[in-house]
Amino acid sequence: MQIIDADENIVWANGGQRRLMPVVDYDAGATYESLFHALLAKGLVGNPLARARPAEFLASVRWHRAESPLAISVNRYPWGDMVVSTRRIDENTCLLLRYSTDAATLGELPEHALIAAEQARRHAQALRAGLDQISLGIALVDEVGRESYRNAALRALADRELGVRRVDGILQPVHAIDRAGWAMALAAGGGRAQTMLLRDTDGYPCIGVTISPGAHPGARLVLAGPLRPSADMLTRKTLAASLDLTPAEARIVAALGAGYSIAEIAEDKGRSRSTVHNLLASAKRALSDIGIAGVHAGSIAAIASQIAAITPRPGWAPKQGDDDAGS
Repeated sequence: MQIIDADENIVWANGGQRRLMPVVDYDAGATYESLFHALLAKGLVGNPLARARPAEFLASVRWHRAESPLAISVNRYPWGDMVVSTRRIDENTCLLLRYSTDAATLGELPEHALIAAEQARRHAQALRAGLDQISLGIALVDEVGRESYRNAALRALADRELGVRRVDGILQPVHAIDRAGWAMALAAGGGRAQTMLLRDTDGYPCIGVTISPGAHPGARLVLAGPLRPSADMLTRKTLAASLDLTPAEARIVAALGAGYSIAEIAEDKGRSRSTVHNLLASAKRALSDIGIAGVHAGSIAAIASQIAAITPRPGWAPKQGDDDAGS
């Protein structure tokens, strides 16, 4: 089965057509005429007039396609006789069907079903075009994240690796720390939607994602939208870029710049004090590497406040004399 437009472009060919006549690339601008000449060159044309007088045959086909709502013939191919039906759906589209005479008779041509299928295909194309206008990313995947559909917004997120990316046709989080939760959300077969935040390559949350069970078993609907960057996130990114810090180091430095102690930072971030001290030590080494040596917690806080727009905690102002002792 083929769909042919007014300019003779083959806009769609089903699997049966591709297997029966694999002589052109149906996805790379094939036309009815290019298919005809490819078949003619290989001796696969089924109409005697087409073999004897190709130009006259093509002119006749074009006339019937333009003037007749339905043309039916029986062609004899090397693999057997086939009914060839050409029906004009509208002034711009024709439906061309080939099938074996052993499978049906002329009275059993499923024309109405095929026209309904073409109309459904057009509705699906219109729906896809509409979904591509939506800023929210939308994808249909299976239980492991293999995509069957994605709209333009989701494609843009994956291309830029904002929270998600595509690897061998599988949609997955960019950051390794998010992948276990993602896999669990996809594998969940219940009726409840799963919501999560996904990080960018630097570890900053950048998109919100909801994963819902689809209408068919194993199908999952993924909705993804970029987060509006918070002031805190922008501050950490500024510090990381300016002082060559890791995201974790930038979080500690930003908190120091806001006037929080090591103990308060550890409690707020859910980390031990020794972990925070280690991150602070690595931040000091990073500052030393770019020529800022001999710093302590108080001077780091002052430097951070000068570089980024940090909102200090109420009643606190940075002092150069602050050190780690009060932490």
